[in-house]
Amino acid sequence: MKRLVIALGALGLISMGFGASSAGAQPKIETSPVTFTMSSKACPHLPPGTTLRGKGIMRSVTTTTVLAGGVTRVINSSHARGTATDRGGRRYVFDYSNTFSVRNLPPTSAGIYTGLMYDLFTLSGTGPAVLVNGFVAQFTTDLGKLARLEPIDSFGDPLNFSKGTARCDPL
Repeated sequence: MKRLVIALGALGLISMGFGASSAGAQPKIETSPVTFTMSSKACPHLPPGTTLRGKGIMRSVTTTTVLAGGVTRVINSSHARGTATDRGGRRYVFDYSNTFSVRNLPPTSAGIYTGLMYDLFTLSGTGPAVLVNGFVAQFTTDLGKLARLEPIDSFGDPLNFSKGTARCDPL
């Protein structure tokens, strides 16, 4: 529980800081449907034999700012909410938040950006499945194919960080 409070606090502080630091930059706002299927085979925190199917809407806000010396900062905050059902027809709600702030350091970065990522996925409902997963990680990306996470802290087994695959955090 302490880690959840720390992660939620960090997300709140990061979000507040983003608004102030990116003043004047025009954000790109995207909304899209999200779906997932998750089972106890991949997520050990689900009861044995559980399969969940979820759907919802994600809203993503990205702000890109060019700073002095050619440094580019990219800040993204994505949030999804929706519902899920298990094989028994029991209903759940999920909430997902992911925020990152990265920047390049020209001329040596060659299109590589680094910074921090904060991620949180929760699920609860009328059935036995309850999930609270999250992480804080050093994030390295080229804003395309490269997306490397080096965990600083995590809880609830969200990802297999070495393989980059989902466990209990399907989004």
